[in-house]
Amino acid sequence: MAVTQKFKLVQNDQMPEVWLSLTDDITSNPIDLSDPLTGVFAHLREVGSKAVKATLLCDKLTGVVVAIDEDTGAQTISTLPPYDVAGAGGRCAIIWDVDTLDTPGTFQCEIEVVFEDGRPMTWYDLLQFTVREEFA
Repeated sequence: MAVTQKFKLVQNDQMPEVWLSLTDDITSNPIDLSDPLTGVFAHLREVGSKAVKATLLCDKLTGVVVAIDEDTGAQTISTLPPYDVAGAGGRCAIIWDVDTLDTPGTFQCEIEVVFEDGRPMTWYDLLQFTVREEFA
């Protein structure tokens, strides 16, 4: 599986949150996550392992990405209706639990949406997190 984005984190931290914008690969439209029964999950495992270290429920965010600066990667977010509702614009955030980043190493993350009717949709590409050991 391809790794689309790589992040560098420090052991035992709970920040930064990782913000995602989930879109349909064919239409490029945002995936509507706004239904209260729709959940977005981040499944984390160490590279080379088949065991899932953590499954995190992502927070839904308001807004939709309307532009990305090619030089800086900065995103312009619109929160105009209908994107003033959390999840309507496909945006969500991985929020770290206290013990998720307790181990240094390299980890893969799979993003899965389970819609209100129970049907899952999993992104093919993975996120990668490198967690370095903390000093103190």
